[in-house]
Amino acid sequence: MRKLTTFIAVFVLVLGTAPGPALAQNAHFKHGSPKSTDNGLTLTVFGEIAGLGNGDVRLKVGASGIPIANCCTNGEQCKVPGQNPAAATVTSATVLIPGSSLKNGTTPITVTTEAPETPIPGAPECPNSGWTENILSMAFTQSALRIQQSSANGATDFSDVITACITYSPATSDGVVSSANFSVVVGNAVPIGSCPLSLFPTF
Repeated sequence: MRKLTTFIAVFVLVLGTAPGPALAQNAHFKHGSPKSTDNGLTLTVFGEIAGLGNGDVRLKVGASGIPIANCCTNGEQCKVPGQNPAAATVTSATVLIPGSSLKNGTTPITVTTEAPETPIPGAPECPNSGWTENILSMAFTQSALRIQQSSANGATDFSDVITACITYSPATSDGVVSSANFSVVVGNAVPIGSCPLSLFPTF
C-alpha cells in the first residue's frame, strides 16, 4: 500500500510539472500604450505589450472616420463637394510577430490601416458622375485593435489576448494623437467598449 501511495504521489508531481503550451497569462499594454498616428489617409496604432506567452503573435486594426474630399472636373478644376462622404471603415493587413522575437513576453507592435478607396466610384457628392471625387484625408473617430497569440511557435490555435476600443474626441487630424484626445477600453474579447463588433477585424 505504501509503494502504491508513493507511486501516485510521484505520478501527480510529474504530471503537475510536465511542460505544456505557454499561453499568455496576463497580456497587457505597457505604460503609455497604445498610441495612434493619423497619416492623412491611414491610421497607425503602436505601442508595447507585455505578459505574453511563447507563441506567435498576430494583430489587426480596424478604424472608422470621416472622409474629407473634393470634386474635380476633367480640366482639374476642383471644389469642395456640397457634403462630405459618409463615414468610412478601413482595415489593416495582418501583422505577424514570431514568438522567437519576443523578449521575456514583451514586444513592440505597429499596425497601419489600408487607405480608403479613392477616387470614389460614381462621385456621389459631386454635381454629376462626370466629376472625380477624391478623398484627401480621413478624420478618424474610432479604432478597434485585436491581438491574438498561439500556444507555440508555428501553431495555428490563435486566440484573443488583448482587444482595445480606442475613441478619438475630437476626431484626429494629421500627426500623433495627443493623449488628451483619446480614450481606451481594453479587454480580451470582442466587442468591447463602444466599438461595434463590425469594426473589429477578422483574421
